[in-house]
Amino acid sequence: MKKWSGGMMIVALAMILVFRYCSLVGTKVTKHQKQSAYNFFNKHPPSGGSTGSARSSTREIQKPVKRPSRVNFEGLDFLYAPKNVSADDYKALLVWAQMRILLSRSDALPETAKGIKEASVAWKDLYSEVNTGKPSIIKTVNEEDRNCPPFVSGFFGTNSSGGVVLQIPCGLIEDSSITLVGIPEGGHGSFQVNFIGSQVSGEGEPPVVLHYNVSLPGENMTEQPFILQNTWSNESGWGKEERCPAHGSISSLR
Repeated sequence: MKKWSGGMMIVALAMILVFRYCSLVGTKVTKHQKQSAYNFFNKHPPSGGSTGSARSSTREIQKPVKRPSRVNFEGLDFLYAPKNVSADDYKALLVWAQMRILLSRSDALPETAKGIKEASVAWKDLYSEVNTGKPSIIKTVNEEDRNCPPFVSGFFGTNSSGGVVLQIPCGLIEDSSITLVGIPEGGHGSFQVNFIGSQVSGEGEPPVVLHYNVSLPGENMTEQPFILQNTWSNESGWGKEERCPAHGSISSLR
């Protein structure tokens, strides 16, 4: 009888331990599954439950870029399409057609349009004064003034195989200055300017008082821009060449 009672106690304790162990394992598995589901939904929030940082980044991505628009500046039409202007006077306004595209952009420098407007007013005043006094000026102009104009233009130059040749009338005096204004063409990567002296009797070639050789970067930015300066004469030939390198490297121009 004691053996049976002892065996029953052992079996009862074993069953209690088995049930206890099964209950503990089931609780752990349930908790683990709940944590995994929470972590999954926390790492992958639904489209309607995005955080503030996600909304801000979405707004930044979808923010459109404002493109420059066209701006019409009043008071500048006279420079682009002047009326009652002679052909010679209109040549002084040819550069405005090239600048119109830049001035009409809304992202241009703000002070540029202001300065151009002031220049337009000054030009109108000057042009009206010149036209008012032009009849009297024409009467007083003598033959010497006709032969020695204050400026020359490329339209009056003679085209040759080497380029455009301009003759400076009446020569130069001390402290005289020469200003060259030109519009480069995209197909040319360099150009030269030669200031040639007068032809002296008994000499073969006239001297080159000043020689400029300007080289611009190519289409692929493979060359460094530079300016070469030199002189030439029959007695000494070419002098020592002076080279002016570029201020910036090619990497800064790309």
